[in-house]
Amino acid sequence: MVTHSIGLTATIATSYADPFTVARQIASLDKISKGRAGWNAITSNPGGLANYSRSHLKKADLYPMKKEFLEIVEGLWDSYEDDAFIRDKERGVFYDPRKMHPLDYTGNYFSVEGPLNISRSRQGRPVVFQAGTSPEFMDIAAEHAEVIMAPGHDLEYLKAFTNELKRKVQNQGRSPYDLLMMPSHNPIVGRTEKEALEKLREIESWMPKGYRMPKPGLIGSAEQVAEQIEHWYREGVMDILLIRQDHPAGFKDFIQLVVPILQDRGIFRNEYEDDTLRGNLGLPYPENNYTK
Repeated sequence: MVTHSIGLTATIATSYADPFTVARQIASLDKISKGRAGWNAITSNPGGLANYSRSHLKKADLYPMKKEFLEIVEGLWDSYEDDAFIRDKERGVFYDPRKMHPLDYTGNYFSVEGPLNISRSRQGRPVVFQAGTSPEFMDIAAEHAEVIMAPGHDLEYLKAFTNELKRKVQNQGRSPYDLLMMPSHNPIVGRTEKEALEKLREIESWMPKGYRMPKPGLIGSAEQVAEQIEHWYREGVMDILLIRQDHPAGFKDFIQLVVPILQDRGIFRNEYEDDTLRGNLGLPYPENNYTK
């Protein structure tokens, strides 16, 4: 509530939630934040289904259920066209009922009549994040995802994965530029490569005896890490960097040492371009499906 540029993406599993509730929760956050909300739509371990009255479902149900869930949530977010609410006090006209659309969705897992009782936000609808690598995941992501949280260790694997996923995106009639890749890394940065390696050894010293932490994909001096990031960016597999922190000073080191170099190279912004999450990610405003 006290920020103007930070977006918030909530992770909610389609395996254990209800699509109308999720649509309302995330749309409410989007309205309150004036268009800075996102939803990370995941499946989850099928072992937990028994805790959510879904013990009759199997692992094979999770992705078909997720597909229905996404279709419902996105449909509910389009319940009202952008200009549906006239709010003309003099004429006593609040909204145009022709621009309100019930969903009337009936599937194998969910039945939702709609409409959602929340109008669209400043960014149209929340940004949809997804994570996964399986063929089933890719088919759903190609149709619904806008940001992909991807494994970030093997560049060649990620290039092949990205190319195949964007091919599927095009087959869905979408632009491949409307899908952003966000690999995850835990960068360890020093003023020198030696200092970065010392930080790695420090982390290992806190771990059980004999354990050696796998060497991170982004480690070294600030210049070395910035160069690695630029390479991944130029290869088209890193539109966004999801940073994990293993060292207590990890975020501070990255912000103070690496970000200025990325800004000088024109890879990282110097200021925010927009006032919505979607705008700052460079994603297009989604046209209402009923308007198309």
